[in-house]
Amino acid sequence: MQEYNITPSGFKEIRKLLLIKIVPFILIAVTAVIIISLFDSTDKVDTSTLTFVIIIVALVLGLSVYRSIQKQKAFFESYSLIIKANMVTRTQLNTRTISIYLNDIIEINKNKNGNFVIKGKYPDDIIVIRAQIDKYDQLEEALNQIKPITQTSKSFRKIYSLLIALVTITSMIFVYSSSNKIIVAISGLSFTGIMAWGFIEIRNNKNIDENLRRKIWLILVVIALVLIRMIYKINGIQ
Repeated sequence: MQEYNITPSGFKEIRKLLLIKIVPFILIAVTAVIIISLFDSTDKVDTSTLTFVIIIVALVLGLSVYRSIQKQKAFFESYSLIIKANMVTRTQLNTRTISIYLNDIIEINKNKNGNFVIKGKYPDDIIVIRAQIDKYDQLEEALNQIKPITQTSKSFRKIYSLLIALVTITSMIFVYSSSNKIIVAISGLSFTGIMAWGFIEIRNNKNIDENLRRKIWLILVVIALVLIRMIYKINGIQ
């Protein structure tokens, strides 16, 4: 049996990556809220009030990001990978344990960041191994003996994820800001479809923190609010 854990300095690298990913989306989200507020307001918006709201929102989001990163530290450092004679097992704080028999492994990928992804024969049997794992070379050799490792690039996936996020936010803005019923309907349905797909993906992902999986039900509330707004605007209800 071979066991692998995260290196002591591993989270420092991950923290930088988290901030690079989170900050742009926060800025986009704040911009979306401001635009929606401007279009949704029937009165003239007071500049000083808007500035105050932006500052408060920024502080709240900043605190949320800080707390989220602290939680991610405990989550990340609890990672453990065990390779036995007949299976690979991943355990991690607040997540379901994933065990895949060696005979059921259909593919092992290594992306340009050095992360490994082990895929089993079932769609939800996926083990993600961060590049910050200890005994990295030894692990790579062990994985290569189980299944020849294939090199992959995540560049397309990153672009795809960014486009999905931009389409989602843009659709929400159009639902609140557009007066064209066709645009509102298309935007509302697009937003609903993407969010519903994201909800299902997160609920089925065993590599995601259980706390997030529970909170993800809030997505349904957001979907409901956008759909109600869409229906109101299509029927001319202000």
